[in-house]
Amino acid sequence: LLDGISAASISTIREFNGQDLANMAWAFSALVLPDAPLMDSISAAAQPTIRDFVAQGLSSTAWSFASLEVRDLPLLAAIASAAIPKMQHFHAKELSNTFWAFSTLAVED
Repeated sequence: LLDGISAASISTIREFNGQDLANMAWAFSALVLPDAPLMDSISAAAQPTIRDFVAQGLSSTAWSFASLEVRDLPLLAAIASAAIPKMQHFHAKELSNTFWAFSTLAVED
């Protein structure tokens, strides 16, 4: 089932919105299922629209990649760039999860 979900997601990833991308990354990370092709597809789809992500989506995406130990520097740079002007909208959990993700992956930006 999960292989099928991954394959279907990869083939339709351009149809996903920010919440869909964050949810898919979270679901696979919550199950500790490192699926490199899926995570690469999520990253590629997220980067052009990352500024449209809400605080939760930014935080969740960063957390998901860190949980799977995927150090995707272009994605993390995009998340950082999008998060900085939105920091006032981050709740405590989103701040701590984002900080945890960047520190876990040893990203200082």
